[in-house]
Amino acid sequence: MKTLPLLASALALTLGSAAAVQAEEGLYGGLSLGTTMINNQTSTSGGTTGVGSYNLGFSVLGALGYDFGNNLRTELELGYGSSDIDDITVGALTFDVTGGGIDLFTGHAAAY
Repeated sequence: MKTLPLLASALALTLGSAAAVQAEEGLYGGLSLGTTMINNQTSTSGGTTGVGSYNLGFSVLGALGYDFGNNLRTELELGYGSSDIDDITVGALTFDVTGGGIDLFTGHAAAY
C-alpha cells in the first residue's frame, strides 16, 4: 500500500500550489500545479514477466467558471500530466529507456 502515501503527498502538493481568483459573482479562474505518479506496469507473456517503471512527472490544471450569484455556478477544467518511463525489466535484464513516457489529458465540466 505504498501508493496511498504517495497520492496523499501529491494531493497536499497540489493543494499547496493551487491559485484561484474569484469574486462574489461573475467570472473566476484557477490554476494548480502538482505531480504525476504512474504505478509500475507489469505484463507476463510465455512465463516471462516484464515491468515498466516510471519517473515522477508533473501536472497542471486550469479552471474557468462563472458564478451567477444565485447559488448556481458553472465550471470547466482542463488538465495535462506527463511522466517519462525510467526503465523496463524483462526477467533478470533491465533496460534504461529514453524518449518514452505517458501523457495524460483531462477535462471536466460541472454545474453547482
